[in-house]
Amino acid sequence: MVKENYNNPIISPNTIKSAKGLVILTIGKAGVSFTIRGGSGVLVTRLPDGTWSAPSAVKTGGFGVGSQIGAEIIELVMVLTNDEAVKNFRELENITIGGNISAAVGSMGRSAEASSTVKNYSAIISYGKSKGAYIGASVEGTVIQQNDEANSAVYGKDVKSDDILSGKVAKPEFANGLYDILAKCEQVAKDKTPALESKPNEKKSDEKKEEEKKSDEKKEEEKKEEAPVAQEEKPEEEKKTQ
Repeated sequence: MVKENYNNPIISPNTIKSAKGLVILTIGKAGVSFTIRGGSGVLVTRLPDGTWSAPSAVKTGGFGVGSQIGAEIIELVMVLTNDEAVKNFRELENITIGGNISAAVGSMGRSAEASSTVKNYSAIISYGKSKGAYIGASVEGTVIQQNDEANSAVYGKDVKSDDILSGKVAKPEFANGLYDILAKCEQVAKDKTPALESKPNEKKSDEKKEEEKKSDEKKEEEKKEEAPVAQEEKPEEEKKTQ
């Protein structure tokens, strides 16, 4: 879902560009009640220099997606929108969405940019995809846990998730693909922003130039119409003088 973002955006590139952290999960269905368990993924956070941390392994202790009964596998991205959300994920072993931290379902693509309410009041914006289609899954009640066993296997037994997410741990080569995708998303947002901002001004400027051109042409026509009249009236004035 993140990989497709810059070509066919489910998540706005601007959302990625302003994100403080990302939780990326793959979750499978378990049972007809559609309470999902056993999902796993990674968490990355924005470092002070603007780059991303090494990925810290996470897993879900529970997940409900309301009426999305047709889905077997869900790819889920949770965008952490502020530093407080990142702090909670770094310091707590378990995070309950809607309990420890607020969340909202993200709008797809460009419509997300206009959703200022979601951006301003929710610590997490969630985006879900199943079988290639956006499903807008709610993550209320989801429990996110640090996967210490997976982290130990990659980084060593004594490495804590806080060390990974604070930039103290070197970034593994296997995460380079993720960093490349995020960098492309951010570049798209950076490239598009000036164009979007300047377009209305350019349009207004072009309209103003066109109006000025028409005004000048009208004045020229009026001058041409007045000139012959003045020449015709002059002999009459001369006759009266004689």
